Amino acid sequence: MAAEPQHQPITVEEYFELDRNMVDAKYEYYDGYVRLMAGGTPQHAMICMNVGAALTAALRGSKCRAFTSDARVQVSQKRYVYPDVTVSCSAEDILDPTAIRSPRVVFEVLSPNTAGFDRNKKSNMYRACPSIEAIVLIDPQQLSVEVLLRDGDFWHHFSYYTADAVVEIPPLGVHIPIAEFYQDIELPPELPLPDSRL
Repeated sequence: MAAEPQHQPITVEEYFELDRNMVDAKYEYYDGYVRLMAGGTPQHAMICMNVGAALTAALRGSKCRAFTSDARVQVSQKRYVYPDVTVSCSAEDILDPTAIRSPRVVFEVLSPNTAGFDRNKKSNMYRACPSIEAIVLIDPQQLSVEVLLRDGDFWHHFSYYTADAVVEIPPLGVHIPIAEFYQDIELPPELPLPDSRL
């Protein structure tokens, strides 16, 4: 989640210094501008933890690792972001103290304030990053997981909406029941479908 960006452009080096010196705040960086990351709701935090736990278990024994939103991700020379969960399969990323530079899959738990930004501008940034092979968008208000998969120059969209769905993430070779993402989450009851006889 993020707040509105500031209006004074800064360099990448100034951004790193700003982000280093802020103990209680994190900033994303887009082409000279920073955006303060805002705190999320408990439900948002729980889903992020569930996703991280499910991925850690599913990736055990592989060279891929899941990272929380504390890990900065470089998506281009002038863009640094904090996805809710990131998976990298690069050994260099585990050792780099600055940023994950070869993200393979990124996860965003949507919120009412940032859903539009995450679905559009941020999603486009992810698509432009050559190492990212999948983008996963999770709705904390309803049972809904969307997976966008890279196929060369094209992206394919898959949606999962049922409680017994298994979310497939081919770049990682994992299949995770959607229920694991929403474990212990109280979702509002689904509205009944309209009667087709009316």
